[in-house]
Amino acid sequence: MDNKKRLEDILKIRELRSNLDNLNLTGAEKEVLRRSFNYYENLLNLDIVRTNLNKEELDSMDIKNDIEVVSVPVENSSNKYTEYASVSESEVISIINKLCNELDEKVTLTSLKEYCNYLMQVKLLQKSNQELYDDIFNKSK
Repeated sequence: MDNKKRLEDILKIRELRSNLDNLNLTGAEKEVLRRSFNYYENLLNLDIVRTNLNKEELDSMDIKNDIEVVSVPVENSSNKYTEYASVSESEVISIINKLCNELDEKVTLTSLKEYCNYLMQVKLLQKSNQELYDDIFNKSK
């Protein structure tokens, strides 16, 4: 994905996030969507920064490239930080599944997928660290 497409997706996410109050969803569903939008927007933003830095590095070495530097506008809204509900860990996956079946906006579905992947990575990391913790402290007994 190029930087222009990433920027388009970021702007679409901001639009969707600003319209969360108008959706006929529960507070928990809105909260999961907000979190997924925030996570995906941050991923896209980091990709833009990395690509911009790659362009600068290639330019400094006089290497031809077709990378276009893109600047992400600052968001003047507090929608990114509006919390809708407290959502337990066990509810999040079922809410994501439900939202994936009800919503069809590509950016929304992608953000939910990326957020779900992130949650699975966190869970695996927690599990692997717990096993390491148990191994270390159970060997000393």
